[in-house]
Amino acid sequence: MTITEQPLTTAAAELSRVRRMLTLRQDVKVAAEGDDVELTHPWGRQRVHALGAPTVRRLLALGAGPVDADALAGDRDAARLLSLLGRFPYLVTSILDDPLTGPLATAVPIARSASTPGAPDLGGTPVVLSRFAYLRRLPDGPTDGGGGAIGQGCVMESPLAPYRVTLHLPAAAAFVAALTTPRTVAEAAALAGLPEQSGAALAALLAGTGFMEPAGGTAADAGPALPAADPPLWDFHDLLFHSRSRAGRHDYTSGGVFAHQDVPHPPALPGAGSNEDEPGIDLPVPDWDEVTARDPRLTEVLEGRRSIRTYAGDPGDAGAARRTALPGRPGAAGDPARPFAPELVRRDRPPLPGRRRHGRAGDLPVGRRLRGAADRGLPL
Repeated sequence: MTITEQPLTTAAAELSRVRRMLTLRQDVKVAAEGDDVELTHPWGRQRVHALGAPTVRRLLALGAGPVDADALAGDRDAARLLSLLGRFPYLVTSILDDPLTGPLATAVPIARSASTPGAPDLGGTPVVLSRFAYLRRLPDGPTDGGGGAIGQGCVMESPLAPYRVTLHLPAAAAFVAALTTPRTVAEAAALAGLPEQSGAALAALLAGTGFMEPAGGTAADAGPALPAADPPLWDFHDLLFHSRSRAGRHDYTSGGVFAHQDVPHPPALPGAGSNEDEPGIDLPVPDWDEVTARDPRLTEVLEGRRSIRTYAGDPGDAGAARRTALPGRPGAAGDPARPFAPELVRRDRPPLPGRRRHGRAGDLPVGRRLRGAADRGLPL
């Protein structure tokens, strides 16, 4: 028996091709008025004029469901639509659909800084997952913006990436896990059990959305197909907190959103303690009149606070600096009746010019004297 190998037909090749599907975020609203459209989205609103009726119809179809990206190429209206999507890349969701395995991954833009994800051909270039990328499961709830239900897949995020990638198949998550060690795309696909073309398409999506870096770890190794290496001065938790605590870097709600209003709150205390039924201990109650007679008034405390500094004598003066209180004045320093009274400094030098005298000539509160000297650039 003779076996003759036949090339794949066009239909078979089409079935084996990983398609890149495009659609609008689920929360993008398209309002058409003739040849004009108004796009309402989480980051604002844009109005586009004179698109033409065929382009408006294609845009409405894009909002209704995924469209093959290759089907948007070839005619003038499709080129105009692609040009429009290039102006607003943060509204477009990319879906990898493998006819053999089903949807692989969905990339949803989560920041207005998102650009159109490219599809680089990595070939045999060793790549590695960014050290800032992490996998998690989102809480159950509404759709994730790309048509998938939140909580029904593993999502990959990074504080460096303006996209959230949902991995729909366990093999896709295994492919990501294989790239935690520098490998080529073919090696990672083989470890994950994915067809090589599926692994190449998934790697191109991850590289285009900012989740992979060159295996060399330097900007010189990145080339045009990969983003620059991770910033070396940031730790994972610091950069994640930095990005999540700032508006515009993600599409999650923040602030006083009262997310758990319907959740019953636990009691402040789980129950009566072991000593709750025992007799209490009476604390002493101070006598108010005694407190007011003993403690100084607030004004005395504020006005009496001074920083007292003692300086050495002048180089040409044999006498030492003397610190005295004004004699004959009630409440002077050392008076036991008023221990918080202001303390003055006696200077043998004349007071600074332009300053009002306090008490006798040459007597100034220390704090005021220091500020006056500093204001005039004079020696203290």
